[in-house]
Amino acid sequence: MIQILLCDDDHQIRAEIEKQINNQILICQYDMQIAESTSSPSILLNRLKQMKQRQNLYFLDVELKDPEYDGFLLGQEIRLADPEGIIVYITSFRDLAYKTFQYHVEAFDYIVKDRPDKLSSSIAKCLHDILDRMSSQFTPPPRFPVFYIQSREFSAQHSDR
Repeated sequence: MIQILLCDDDHQIRAEIEKQINNQILICQYDMQIAESTSSPSILLNRLKQMKQRQNLYFLDVELKDPEYDGFLLGQEIRLADPEGIIVYITSFRDLAYKTFQYHVEAFDYIVKDRPDKLSSSIAKCLHDILDRMSSQFTPPPRFPVFYIQSREFSAQHSDR
């Protein structure tokens, strides 16, 4: 199951993002759950440290009202603890997307939350694209033909000598 951690300091927007994510999980029957939803980067990082699972999914606001972290610094901390994690930024500032490259965060997506109707479709598409990418990375190993000669098994991958 994919664990989702969400950090946005605006309670109303965070509640809307949670609602949209949970709707998509329910409608599409995604094997995901929101493990943490908070306004505090420190709470999110503490929760991450307690979790055994990595390769989580993170939805982060860019402009956090926190003395230590903005969304990009939080993304850097997440990268240290969960290098394979998937980071999605949701923000009101479309012109800050370039900073994801400056901070070397390797964000999967950058969603602008200026229109509530577009937020829903952007989250839906993002979750779908993430699962498509993850499923393509975990393809089963190829099957090789198996031959039997006098009760001994031979295949292109492994031979019994």
